[in-house]
Amino acid sequence: MTARSSPMFVREVRPYVALFRDPKTGIAWVEDGTTGLGHTAHANIASSGSVAQMKRRGFWNKEDRAVRSHGFIYNIDSCIVSNDLDRIARDACRCGGAHKCDDPVLAYKDRVRERRPAAGDSRPRRTLTVFEKHRLKIARDTLRMPDAILGVMGGGMTKEQARKVIRELTGREPNTR
Repeated sequence: MTARSSPMFVREVRPYVALFRDPKTGIAWVEDGTTGLGHTAHANIASSGSVAQMKRRGFWNKEDRAVRSHGFIYNIDSCIVSNDLDRIARDACRCGGAHKCDDPVLAYKDRVRERRPAAGDSRPRRTLTVFEKHRLKIARDTLRMPDAILGVMGGGMTKEQARKVIRELTGREPNTR
């Protein structure tokens, strides 16, 4: 049985936001008490997750190293910084992994992989992020709904907003059935 190391308080970032480091692994993270979120520079999964599955499905590289700390498994060979709190955690991290991010200012949802354009299409195409795929599905579902139901369901996008999202993400006019 291995002894668990307790997190070491490093400093208070601002009220209700604190920086911690695991003294055994060197992993640093920021706990934001205002939102209930934790921020770090490394991709991670819950400790009950499977590193083998992450590698098998291509989310993590086969050679990536994984470190267990305070209920999470961290991929220390990845660096993802999407906001100031992630940047603070990256600067305080002493895990021995990757801390140089290719594009430290862009959030994950804004990262885009380029792919070859389809035949006859002159503009470059890109794969959609998970966030964009969800937006596209909601927009298509909105166009399929009767106007009466859209009037009852407050808070969603209008049909005009849905058409705009579809044009923006696909570059085509939406199919209206």
